Amino acid sequence: MACALDTGYVRHVQLKEWLRRGHKPCAPTIIHGRYIPRAEFTLHFTYPTFFRYILPMDSLVKLAVEVRSRLEAVYHATGPSRGHGCASIPAVDELALTFLSQATTDINSWRGYQALRAAYPTWEAVADAPVEAIEELIRPCGLSRQKAPRILAALNRIRAEQGSITLDFLRDMPRADALEYLLSFNGVGRKTASCVLLFSLGVPALPVDTHVWRVAKRLGLITEKTSAEAAHAVLEGIVPEADYLTFHVNVIAHGKVFCTARSPKCSACVLAEICPFAVL
Repeated sequence: MACALDTGYVRHVQLKEWLRRGHKPCAPTIIHGRYIPRAEFTLHFTYPTFFRYILPMDSLVKLAVEVRSRLEAVYHATGPSRGHGCASIPAVDELALTFLSQATTDINSWRGYQALRAAYPTWEAVADAPVEAIEELIRPCGLSRQKAPRILAALNRIRAEQGSITLDFLRDMPRADALEYLLSFNGVGRKTASCVLLFSLGVPALPVDTHVWRVAKRLGLITEKTSAEAAHAVLEGIVPEADYLTFHVNVIAHGKVFCTARSPKCSACVLAEICPFAVL
């Protein structure tokens, strides 16, 4: 049973009493702290010590905008920073770099990318190179025996289908079709596809990496049970399209500095007063 409340701040003990009186729990849910902000919300009860709620969509949009605004004022990030500043790179380069970035650090993936481009100035030259040579060049990225064949397979497929190695044609395709095309490559998930579309082609897509996923859950923008894959569609429905890029890069920066997986620095966090996790 949905409970519409407009009573300022509500203690958990009051929620427990309402549940005892027969209010029925509902899903989906988001974990919250000791106080519930003034809003309409849906109650959910799972364990005796946890009460959860979900804000209306307009409140979630306002929260996302506020998060982006506060973080941008701190980190001033306007684009991906991985050793080459925030400059955009061609879509094929972004695809290869995102392949290389899987399960490694930004520094290592950028080193591997630089080594690859230094040895082979064109992607056609990379596509014609022996897989063993590519593996050796990208070894700093880790998983080189997995990543090298995937990169070569993608490059050769693009060349076979398009006549040259370029992904610029995706800019003129409907967003859904462009996303589907990228997802058809082995090893390309929603995050990789979204990075290529957003960073290089300016197509609205919101990549969700481990930092964005963690911070979004802690803020209550998505539920605890929302998978990283599902979070893409959920967050794209909450964050305004114009904010996709700045939201993504600044949330990542925050996830690395303050909202870390272990021992987050909530007491010094610029989002503490609007973050449910910070008061747990």
